[in-house]
Amino acid sequence: MILLSNLISLAAGLCLFRLNYGFCDFYYWVSCKYLILGLALCVNSMFVLRSSYFLG
Repeated sequence: MILLSNLISLAAGLCLFRLNYGFCDFYYWVSCKYLILGLALCVNSMFVLRSSYFLG
């Protein structure tokens, strides 16, 4: 769980770093956004699976 949140932070940090330093190409930003969304969905589904496992 901690590793995944670190990955999300790292991805977000890399995006912001690239944007701040002027490497602001649109396709990079879009792919970066989808990477973070995908990681967030992954973490979310893991939480849902884990909580339903404990409840069930």
